[in-house]
Amino acid sequence: MSVRITRIAFVYHRVTDIVRARDFYERVLGMKVALEYEGAPGKWWIEYDVDGVAFAITNVGMPNGNGGAVPAFEVADVEAAAKALRAAGAMFVEPLTEYPRCLSFTVTDPDGNQIGFHQLKPAEEIPKFVPSLAEEVEPYIHAPSGRTVAIASGMITVTFTFFHRLVSMSLRKVKKA
Repeated sequence: MSVRITRIAFVYHRVTDIVRARDFYERVLGMKVALEYEGAPGKWWIEYDVDGVAFAITNVGMPNGNGGAVPAFEVADVEAAAKALRAAGAMFVEPLTEYPRCLSFTVTDPDGNQIGFHQLKPAEEIPKFVPSLAEEVEPYIHAPSGRTVAIASGMITVTFTFFHRLVSMSLRKVKKA
């Protein structure tokens, strides 16, 4: 049996200073509070509705400002958003960059949590995938992961042969034990 995920329930960041975080998310980003409650004295959960998905900030638990999910917010004008965040003094960890499908950038909130801002290009500007062109790409090793990128003719055979040898060696070791 597999898990059946039906939707994203919420995404949240832990923050150290709820007042400072609220100022950033509400004044700088213009988000509107959808729900807020104080679960214990001084411990808050604040939710913002982002097109039907809850994004929340909380000062419950210890923030580390360096990990977890990175929400990416779709914006109407990514260049204007970058300009506004630069003017507000936001720390950019990825500059405004053009990709084949979109334009995006990433900043940090006051606690160091990363937040992406994204604008999808119009459909007619997004390159279409052409399988015949992908087959012409020479395979190479992706340095950070050590994985082979792209598949050229013969690559499946080489990979299978290597895997078969690896499994055969492992089976021989098990039989000797």
